[in-house]
Amino acid sequence: MVWETPYFSYAVRELPRGCQLCVRGEKLVLFTTGKCPRDCFYCPLSPWRKEDVVYANERPVKSVDDIIEEALIQEAKGAGVTGGDPLARLDRTVEYIRALKEAFGEGFHVHLYTTGALASKKNLEKLHDAGLDEIRFHPDLFNPNSKLFNVEIENIKNAFDFDWDVGGEIPSIPGQFERMRWYAGFLDKLGAKFLNVNELEFSETTLKTLLDMGYQPVSDESSAIKGSLELGLRLLEWGEENTSLSYHLCTAKLKDAVQLRNRL
Repeated sequence: MVWETPYFSYAVRELPRGCQLCVRGEKLVLFTTGKCPRDCFYCPLSPWRKEDVVYANERPVKSVDDIIEEALIQEAKGAGVTGGDPLARLDRTVEYIRALKEAFGEGFHVHLYTTGALASKKNLEKLHDAGLDEIRFHPDLFNPNSKLFNVEIENIKNAFDFDWDVGGEIPSIPGQFERMRWYAGFLDKLGAKFLNVNELEFSETTLKTLLDMGYQPVSDESSAIKGSLELGLRLLEWGEENTSLSYHLCTAKLKDAVQLRNRL
């Protein structure tokens, strides 16, 4: 059964641990680099975030101490490591994960987002040894000409050699149901725990591209894209019937009205 959470989102089975903390505003958002091996048409990052910069929440980071201080101020119970692709600056990312675990203990839950392009067994081993609890893969599903897609898909298989939670995280792009469904089935066969689906939104940097591609906003007041939420719900209904994965459909409203406010 697809159920509505108290956070304006939708789920099948239980929320991933990273999401449970995130919706309550208890996850430090640790942006370790804007660099990425891919250039997705829906990437919401601003031009200055696509540089090799580090942020803890909205705070520019000069040293590990800045990250620890921000986590203390927030009273964070975990961190979500993001980018860009954090594996594009692997040593830095590993250093930060290890520092957070040393400062706050093993119970401080850390999850990480990656394309999978750089997720070799050696690189994943470094992340695992640093204490990473959960890894989420976002392969280049929606680019039929991608040179990286096959590499990413092979690399995702490497993650199952380690003792952590493995899942996927993808946007809900109208017209792409078959690709999304394929990915859910792929993860399920490997033994992944979950697939997170994000309602697609316009950002300042993607507005023109997405409008030119024919995508429309839900309303004048919303950055959400028409049809994205409905497609996500369709995938959740299919996934409940055909896979054993947990699903979380993260809505634009959750990010704006709940997660950000709770974190602040």
